[in-house]
Amino acid sequence: MILFLYYYLCAKIFSFLLKRFTIFTISNFILKSIGQEKMSLKKIIAPNGLKVLKMN
Repeated sequence: MILFLYYYLCAKIFSFLLKRFTIFTISNFILKSIGQEKMSLKKIIAPNGLKVLKMN
């Protein structure tokens, strides 16, 4: 009975940590992908912006 409770607690703690880790990893991945999109947008906008400035 005590062994069962021990395994139950371990499973609970492990699942909690796994959820926290998964949420952290997913949010980190989303932030990174958004950052990369912003960088690529800057790369696209910057040269065109310079061309527009030179035309003016």
